[in-house]
Amino acid sequence: MVNSWRRLGRWHLYQEKGNLIAFAYTVETAELYFILLLAVAPEHQSQGYGSLILQELIQTAGLKPVLITIEPMDQQSENYSQRLKRLAFYEKNGFELTNHYYHEGEETYQIITKNSKTELEKFEKIMQRFFGRSLKIKVD
Repeated sequence: MVNSWRRLGRWHLYQEKGNLIAFAYTVETAELYFILLLAVAPEHQSQGYGSLILQELIQTAGLKPVLITIEPMDQQSENYSQRLKRLAFYEKNGFELTNHYYHEGEETYQIITKNSKTELEKFEKIMQRFFGRSLKIKVD
């Protein structure tokens, strides 16, 4: 069962002149499009690649709600300024921070979305099926 759900996941690799500059991992169902991971190599950051890739992924999602999870905006965290910078990047690209959290095992992330009407219960069920019993998943 887990393997069939993992087929919903897809790696996206981005190269320039044969060099890997970024990658993303997405989970897509009929109900939503979840960008689980988006990373741009440090030497290619702040050059517009992240925004271009994000816009391509949003276009791929079509009319489906698009969700991303980020580290919570905890002022006490050691990397708070980095978290704010990351949030600003996503807000610049049309995402909104929600008051909802995604718990993946022991980790907690805050949900950002392009569509505030996203049904988070569906998101929780999709991710529970995606990870199977390997991780405890909860959305609140």
